[in-house]
Amino acid sequence: EGDDRMTISNIYLLQGLREEQKKYVMAQMERKGKDTAMAYAFFLLLGAHYFYLKEPLKNILYWITMGGLGIWGIIDLFRMKSLVENTNMKILQELIVESKFIANNKP
Repeated sequence: EGDDRMTISNIYLLQGLREEQKKYVMAQMERKGKDTAMAYAFFLLLGAHYFYLKEPLKNILYWITMGGLGIWGIIDLFRMKSLVENTNMKILQELIVESKFIANNKP
């Protein structure tokens, strides 16, 4: 099983950070990053994968439309990996900004 949290483009974003910042980002990513298997589990059990992927309004719309009458649900089955990768990219970008803020505000 591969780690969905770190792709090549994610690793590239870490290059400009100091070592302590990288450690912070990686530790937080381990805690906050999303996993494709878990996204599928939320999808299959509750149709709640967008809640898991930090998009609650999209999930409510998904429920209201009954998964786009099933079409949206079928499409999501095939694009779950990219949905997770996109969410992890956003999380990583937020953590990089956070690590820079912390480093710049140390006494």
